[in-house]
Amino acid sequence: MDSRMRAVALAAFASVLGVTSVLAPREVAAEPGETFVATLVGDEETPPNTSGALAKGSAGLNPDDTFSYSIKSTRFDTDFRVAHLHLGGPGVAEPIAFPLECNSQGTACAGTSRPLTEDEKALLLAGNTYFNMHTDEFPGGEIRGQVLMSEQVEPGQDAVMKSFGGAVKGVGTDGSNGTAQISITGRFQVNGPIDFRLSTAVFDDLLNELDGAGELVRGLDAGPALPFPLALVRRDGDRREITYRGPADGSHPGCRLLVKARGRGVFDFSIDCKTPDGATIPLPPLSCGEGSMTDLSTSFTVNSTPVIRVNTVQPWQCSSTGGVVRELKSLGGGSTTTTTVPGNRTTTTAPPPSTSTTSTTLPSPTTTTTRPPTTTTSTTITPPPSTTTTTAAPPTTSTTIVLGGPNRAPRVDFRADPASGTAPLTVTFTNHSSDLDGDALASRWEFGDGTESTESDPSHTYTTAGQFTVVLVVTDARGLSSLAKRENVTVRGATVPSSGPPRADFRADPASGTAPLAVVFSNRSSGGGALTASWDFGDGGRSFEPNPTHVYTRPGTFTAVLVVSDAAGLSSEPKRENVAVRAGPPL
Repeated sequence: MDSRMRAVALAAFASVLGVTSVLAPREVAAEPGETFVATLVGDEETPPNTSGALAKGSAGLNPDDTFSYSIKSTRFDTDFRVAHLHLGGPGVAEPIAFPLECNSQGTACAGTSRPLTEDEKALLLAGNTYFNMHTDEFPGGEIRGQVLMSEQVEPGQDAVMKSFGGAVKGVGTDGSNGTAQISITGRFQVNGPIDFRLSTAVFDDLLNELDGAGELVRGLDAGPALPFPLALVRRDGDRREITYRGPADGSHPGCRLLVKARGRGVFDFSIDCKTPDGATIPLPPLSCGEGSMTDLSTSFTVNSTPVIRVNTVQPWQCSSTGGVVRELKSLGGGSTTTTTVPGNRTTTTAPPPSTSTTSTTLPSPTTTTTRPPTTTTSTTITPPPSTTTTTAAPPTTSTTIVLGGPNRAPRVDFRADPASGTAPLTVTFTNHSSDLDGDALASRWEFGDGTESTESDPSHTYTTAGQFTVVLVVTDARGLSSLAKRENVTVRGATVPSSGPPRADFRADPASGTAPLAVVFSNRSSGGGALTASWDFGDGGRSFEPNPTHVYTRPGTFTAVLVVSDAAGLSSEPKRENVAVRAGPPL
């Protein structure tokens, strides 16, 4: 039974049971659209230090392979220098992928990187990249944290949805003639306490039509807008509210997420995308062309302590004007909640039973639920067309629905730890494959260097430098095989230990003149290997180019600052030079 048929069968039973929503389990996908979180502390540095600084980060891999991030940190005891994303696993100082855009104190970083290479994406998805923040006291890094997929972070909590509602206007418009207005409210429950200090958030889905059009929300250019991270912009202790905002950078909307504590682990949340926020919905859901209903997924992660994951699928109604869909409205989830359990079962918890009765119109087609092949029991409900039956509220608080069907191919997944390092490199491969029918799985590994294995969770040692593509295929007990899963392992040759941090140096030409003044900055820094530059021009301008040119448009004395970092992640002390800009002659 394919996913759409399973959804139809489950929806039919949900209608009979009075259930208003079905929550589909998320699958870990090694593809753009994945979201990530990170916690940065001194104990994760190489070597560990006793810094009391702390930072939290959220990030998303965009459809164009760029990487958007948001980091919130405490203040550092000494001057902040620079921050980077590095390529490497825990406990090892590894090369820089790209610098991060941060304010001068290092308390907030946000931006979008260049497109990642295939190797960098493989390392990212394997958990082998990390954020690192450098200061005067710790030039090699004061705090760092591995960047991990948000749904795999432990400990974490999957929130239980208590209520949901929403409305959308401006469907079928793009950035040139209008933007969408989105308002979603709901309530969820988790086990407390939750620490939201320094937290960030990231959207996986905003309005995602499953098995249909996909994510409906787009940027001003009608390009993909999700996933996108949100920065903490306000924490109100009196109101017990936390407010997050999107980057509003043209591609990602500036939508607001507000979370308000109600007590006993219950939280209200609201998602608002107003006209200036830059969210568009150029096309309506595909299901709107077949009827007036569709199922949309809303999913976000809050990188609090512990991490909270909110994921719900709700029915929405399409509203047309002149035959064109312009608005969407959620039918609301009431107090009914739906959660997922491993394997092939969905457990639905209905509201508490009552003595009142409800009138339910059963669907006219025959609805059949068939249990898996190992079970011989089946239940068939065959009401006459348009029959109305009055039933009492269910006597129990939970119902288990088991969906069956023909043999389905297993799902293959694995992790390589570490995914990069210096030869000889021993890598442990952890098999996360699964079978929807519960069959035992046989594994076949190819390690990319001419060797193979049939163990479930093998270890392999790479003795030479290079990049190796590891392939896993799993086969169930009835001979049906999965697709091939591939991950890259990068093995480097032995490196010469660093003799110390690099030395920053530059010249500004000219160092004085009349506004507007174009200054060419010549980088004369020295150190082992290639160096990454981070410039602050003193007037709010920044650059990561090796030898930038900057135009000063107003008079004043500006201090230009350069920090360089080597491939091992060591940062130089800041190099400072003053640029004097005089006012131009009157016009």
